[in-house]
Amino acid sequence: MTTTRQSVLLSLGLVVALVAFLVVGDRVDALTAINLATQVNGLLGVSHGGTGASLSATGGAHQFLEQATTGAAITVGQPASTDLSDTANLALLNGTTAFTANQRINAGLGVNIAPGATGTLSLSDGIFERSRTTKLGEWTAVAYSAGNFTVTSGGGTWTVDSGDQAFYSYTVIGKTMTLDVVLNATSITGSVSQIGVAIPGGFTCPGQAWGTSFLYDNSSSVFVPAAAFMVSTKVLIQKGDGTNFTASTNNTYIRVLMSFPIA
Repeated sequence: MTTTRQSVLLSLGLVVALVAFLVVGDRVDALTAINLATQVNGLLGVSHGGTGASLSATGGAHQFLEQATTGAAITVGQPASTDLSDTANLALLNGTTAFTANQRINAGLGVNIAPGATGTLSLSDGIFERSRTTKLGEWTAVAYSAGNFTVTSGGGTWTVDSGDQAFYSYTVIGKTMTLDVVLNATSITGSVSQIGVAIPGGFTCPGQAWGTSFLYDNSSSVFVPAAAFMVSTKVLIQKGDGTNFTASTNNTYIRVLMSFPIA
């Protein structure tokens, strides 16, 4: 009888233990299957692996997650170019901000406009080329110096005073110079058949280039055709018929406008 009673009690104990296990097991399973949409409220902090912020109303094209400071909540926004770590190598496309001193187009690569492109290149200012200090196509006035005006053939003199230099300017595009010279009331003495005007800017002409010039030869009203050509560092000017200039005092006028190659 005692053995039977012990067997019954042992069996009941096993059943109770089994029921308890099943209940605990059910409870563990229920706690594991948490519905985040209905059973959890609030924000999960950054220190616990969350964002520390609600992202339900954020996002969109070109939007990125950002943490402004260590441990701060996550925010969403569009980064500026200044947020990038290598702005020195950044080329702005369709930008309105000027390049800084460190933001340059790679000189070795240059600028390539695709063949067949129909767009235009618009600039609000000029272009510098070939490491020059004057913008492409803009004119540079030459300061007066008596040494810019010399006799290149003959035994006389040619005197150009500072007030005689009405215009002496040039512009350079690539390897082509256009020179404009207007000299008034200069003086000739002796036998002068050819005069020279210096090529300005430290440039030289690698060959010869011919052009047309005009002069008043001891006259203030009659033009005489003249020839102008380049040799190395000078524009050489002589009368069209090759004869000497007429001696004059403040009565020889020179006009030269020509383009020529430069080195």
